[in-house]
Amino acid sequence: MPVIEKIRTADAGWLRHRVDGRLRELLGAKPGIGLHAAMADATLRGGRRLRATLTLLSCRAVGGQDEDALDLACAVEMVHSASLALDDLPAMDDASERRGEPSLHRRHGEATTILAAIALLARAFEITSACDHARGTDAVARLARTIGEHGMCAGQFEDLVTRRSGRAVGLDVHRIETLHRRKSGCIVATACELGAVAGGGGVRAADALAEYGMRLGIAYQIIDDLADHARDAAAGQPNYAATAGAMAARDRVRHLLVEAGRIVRGVGIDPAAIEAYVEGLVAGCGTPDGNPQ
Repeated sequence: MPVIEKIRTADAGWLRHRVDGRLRELLGAKPGIGLHAAMADATLRGGRRLRATLTLLSCRAVGGQDEDALDLACAVEMVHSASLALDDLPAMDDASERRGEPSLHRRHGEATTILAAIALLARAFEITSACDHARGTDAVARLARTIGEHGMCAGQFEDLVTRRSGRAVGLDVHRIETLHRRKSGCIVATACELGAVAGGGGVRAADALAEYGMRLGIAYQIIDDLADHARDAAAGQPNYAATAGAMAARDRVRHLLVEAGRIVRGVGIDPAAIEAYVEGLVAGCGTPDGNPQ
């Protein structure tokens, strides 16, 4: 079976299965209450494992094996899970549900949720540090930049300030895309980048796949905006599709994905397997059942 068909059908599900199994091993997941249970609950309850899958596919794209990147893929997934738990808190987005179920703070309480998110970030860095020690890479530094004052934290802060000031509805598409770059794009970029690092792809490959991931992350968030434009408009939240229109939003998604492919091909990387996986994610672009959340 050609690799593009393999990824489109069974292999993406297999990668998710591998990530889920390794996450359970790394977290030692046990049902119940308490900090450890909340960490496992935040990470193992649902999710497409998009970022982890992209880490593994990026590793393959530079000639690496899944085992080279599996723990880094899990670390990225822990960071993502921690960010969702924090975003849902009453002090942040005040979300009562996540993936159709009560959000983590409604199941475990706000204090436990905050501590579980911090503990997940610490566990992610512990895992990434072990990878650095084994391979002599700089994955810890790359992951730290993603989370910190110029990455996800900055994006969430800017989003909060914008909404609370009443300026969210008036944002232009460039400002909205900047928000998407920090809140969503940077973690997808790092997922792809760390896959290249783990696979031994070198600096040029890692940088190119980071650029690929950034564009994919922004495109993915615009797809989310297409599905949620009515809800976001009612809630006064910035939304690319509501501002630019659905047709312009879809055009922007296509442009970002074409540009992403051009960048990685420019350094000799064939992104066919990654693109096949991405095709499945964007197939329902703008429809409620295609909502990536």
